[in-house]
Amino acid sequence: MADLYETLDVEKAASPGEIKKAYRRKAKDCHPDTHPGDTQAAEKFGALVRAHDILSDTRRRENYDRTGDEDDGTDPIEDQARALFFQICMELLVEREADDIPAAIERMKQAVAAEREQRHDEVDRKRGELGRRRAKIERAGKRVLKAPELDLLAALFDQQLQVCDEDERKLRAEEAEIERDAQVNARVFEIFEGYRFARSGREAQGYQGTLLAALGFLNSGASTAGGFSRV
Repeated sequence: MADLYETLDVEKAASPGEIKKAYRRKAKDCHPDTHPGDTQAAEKFGALVRAHDILSDTRRRENYDRTGDEDDGTDPIEDQARALFFQICMELLVEREADDIPAAIERMKQAVAAEREQRHDEVDRKRGELGRRRAKIERAGKRVLKAPELDLLAALFDQQLQVCDEDERKLRAEEAEIERDAQVNARVFEIFEGYRFARSGREAQGYQGTLLAALGFLNSGASTAGGFSRV
């Protein structure tokens, strides 16, 4: 496993600014947008992103410096869910929807489900277009291969097929992102259910007080693994 500092070509004592500058400089040489279909460039870019993400995060960098382990044991789904839960609570308070939290959460669930379906439909549409483009290139390429004097043109068709392969990888990554977002959203709704935003026993406090209590609980750093304290 390559040393993250060596990946970015910086000293171990490099400042956050130096790390960011080194990442931007090296990323220009292997960015997928400027090297379509180049798997080696894509792998190098991925390694740079990984090194930058870890070394630009104080907690993860300290763990890496101490243990040499790139995995700091955190759960990215849980971290994202906690952040999204906090954001939703703030929006509910600002938009004055705190008086009917269950209805607001139900609307969110419906919106999330509709968005997920729409994103999957968009991926399916792109994959259909990609399939038609690939078939067209392959048909044209077969005709060209019958003419040896057009070897250069055949190479261009092969390059276009490599671009199709890269586009398919991007679609698979997009699908993985959709499923990851679905996991985050599911965890957020679990957190809401765990806290039980019920008026019962909290008439004096009301929903807004309940939201503020939930925000305080989350912001305190308490674990949400077992759900919030039940009402």
